[in-house]
Amino acid sequence: MGASRGCTVLGLRQSFLVVPESASVGSVVPCFWASGAEHAAVVDRSGTLVCVLSVRDVARLAAEAFERQGLVETSRLQGVFSVSVAEVCSRPPITLPAGAGLDEAACVMRERGVGFVPLVGEGGELVWGYSEADVTARAAGVTWPALSYATRRVIALDGDAPLIEALGLMVAYRVRRVPVLGAGAPRLAYINDLLHALASGRARGPEPLRSLGLPE
Repeated sequence: MGASRGCTVLGLRQSFLVVPESASVGSVVPCFWASGAEHAAVVDRSGTLVCVLSVRDVARLAAEAFERQGLVETSRLQGVFSVSVAEVCSRPPITLPAGAGLDEAACVMRERGVGFVPLVGEGGELVWGYSEADVTARAAGVTWPALSYATRRVIALDGDAPLIEALGLMVAYRVRRVPVLGAGAPRLAYINDLLHALASGRARGPEPLRSLGLPE
């Protein structure tokens, strides 16, 4: 278990955050970035689950703001990142009872198309949760061909594509990583890295992806 700026990191592989409903979106983005988590369980003061926030929810918020503002370079997204997480997270959250196991959660993820399933007690209090990272860890010993799981349609961008375009694609295609092509080896644009660059003020959106120092 760990904590960062009011965000508690939980999960079998520290795979999800727990944040108060009063937290701002901007305060949670660094927690996503530092932990590598991609989902947050949002709770009230009594620990009752209110909703679930994903990095795609934040990316959608940023992409819509840029669309409204027409990619104005002076925009610093201050208004976007200052809203509370409770205003933008998914309601009602898809949950399972506290005693549910990883296999049951994996079935729900597949059937409902979600990447995180919180476990709640009889009063709605958050008890635990499972994420896609936990399912991936369970499948590490599976020997079936990788093509059985691979995405057949690869979505990629050129290094000159703006950061905000990458976020828009991630929202539209429900992915969190996009290969960036250019001279040399392909790079990867991670949704957590792009959101952190925006929230920290290091980027404003129109910057080309190649200028961000993306990892290989």
